[in-house]
Amino acid sequence: MAKNKHNPILYAEGEYIHNIVNLLVDEKTGTFYWRHERPPVWYCAHTLGPLLMLMNDRIVKACGLTTGFNTYPDYSNHPGFLDFEVGFFKTEKGSVIKILRSQVPACPHFVWYCIYGTKGHIENRRVKGDGFIYVRDETGPDGEIFTSSISDPDAPEEAKKGGHGTSEYYMIRDFLESIKNNTQPPIDVFRATEWTIPGIIAHQSAMKDGKWLDVPILT
Repeated sequence: MAKNKHNPILYAEGEYIHNIVNLLVDEKTGTFYWRHERPPVWYCAHTLGPLLMLMNDRIVKACGLTTGFNTYPDYSNHPGFLDFEVGFFKTEKGSVIKILRSQVPACPHFVWYCIYGTKGHIENRRVKGDGFIYVRDETGPDGEIFTSSISDPDAPEEAKKGGHGTSEYYMIRDFLESIKNNTQPPIDVFRATEWTIPGIIAHQSAMKDGKWLDVPILT
């Protein structure tokens, strides 16, 4: 059995559930848009990237499964219409990550994270509510629960005009600062590939009945 190489995060999950049927096909004309060719788990960086950054880790193996085309059976030749696709990932340090994706769900849009470590557990609410929940096991059998805002309460006013909980502002700011100061950006092309390629491999696995496949490392 693989041992965890000093990663305090042993297991993590992410779900990015977002109904974008209107971006897959024009239901009035039947015209398909480019996203109809994109399997759900290809677009996993929303959830996989933040987890890997927290873990300071990268993916070395992946497998995937899908539920098929039950919601849109007439579009079974278009992978973007897969009901749900899940990727399972093994990291270089020995942790395990599960990512669930859907582009056609019968539910509200949400992005959800869940992290388990040796000292506790943290997750955000799926649909409504702004807080994170952190349970720390030292305080007793039920732990201690903390809540905080997903958005940065100290963010400047210009950051609050954007979306995604002020995160867009910081991503663009850091990238521009790296150009200005000739420094390495927090998310460079290599890190971007480390967050993207695992989803591509997971879909390949799903097409092979969930066979575990190696994920190439480009750095």
